[in-house]
Amino acid sequence: MTVRIPFFYHLPEIDTPRMTLRQFERRDARKIVELTNGRSNHFHKDKWRQLTYLSEQYIAHMLRCYKIGQPAPWAMVDKQTSYVIGVCGYVDWDRDLARAEIGFELDPSFWRKGWMTEALQAIIPYGFQHCQLQELYAKCLEVNIPSKKLLKKVGMVRIERQKSYLWKEQRYEWVEYYRMSRKEYEERRAGL
Repeated sequence: MTVRIPFFYHLPEIDTPRMTLRQFERRDARKIVELTNGRSNHFHKDKWRQLTYLSEQYIAHMLRCYKIGQPAPWAMVDKQTSYVIGVCGYVDWDRDLARAEIGFELDPSFWRKGWMTEALQAIIPYGFQHCQLQELYAKCLEVNIPSKKLLKKVGMVRIERQKSYLWKEQRYEWVEYYRMSRKEYEERRAGL
């Protein structure tokens, strides 16, 4: 049975100093392709079509999730360019435990410039203050040092390491899990 969560029908817009976090829109597919094209010299027409198709499919999936109240992330939109530069948000939600998983992905050309820190520092308080969550958690590959540092920087604590369910390059990858409880969030907010 599919659990519908009213929050996801209409994700609120959240503004930070450099970006707006908002629901995806159909027009974002083209912006994603243009951003990708801007990183490389020129794509062959077939590659452009393939990227356009994949971007449109991704956006269509996000729109379906919003429509049926399923977890789906925010689009991270750079205020200066209006381009979607990444995604972040609650990608899994357990209503009974008041618990959500945070997921995130950022265009590599924006790495190590504080964008994801800024985004997570907006959605973590939102989850505790407006959605009455009791716990947030996140996971990342053990070898992904920047993501591990990011999660620690925003106040999450490593809780476990386990083999991933993903088979990558002929081997299983280790995944680390991080969490933050409402109590830990409130203590951090109060400066304790």
